[in-house]
Amino acid sequence: MHRKVFLQLISELRELGHANSKHVSLEEQLAIFLYMLVTGLTIRHVGEHFQRSNDTISLYDDPGLWLLFILSSQPLYTRYVQLPTGEFISSKINEQPQVLAVLQEHNQGN
Repeated sequence: MHRKVFLQLISELRELGHANSKHVSLEEQLAIFLYMLVTGLTIRHVGEHFQRSNDTISLYDDPGLWLLFILSSQPLYTRYVQLPTGEFISSKINEQPQVLAVLQEHNQGN
C-alpha cells in the first residue's frame, strides 16, 4: 500500500471516531492487520516483526473483524464502495477481450 493511501485511510478512520488503543497507535493497528492479511504469517512471527506480545497481536488477528471494523462505518463504505452503473467500463476491462465478452454476454441475458 502506498504511504499516501495508508495515511488517507488513517485519516478517514480517525474522522469516523476510531482511535489509538492504550498501548498501540491506530497506525500500528492498521499496519499489523495489513501485514497479517498480506503475509499470512503466524501471530508469533508478526509479534516478532512488530516487537509486540502474542496477546497484543492476537487482538488484530481476525481479518474479518478488521474488514467489518473498516467497512461498517457507513460514511466510509458509501463513499468508496459503489455498484457499477454500466455507464463506465474501466480501461482494465476494455483491454481484456475475454472479460469484456463475458460482461457483454451477461448483459444480453438480462
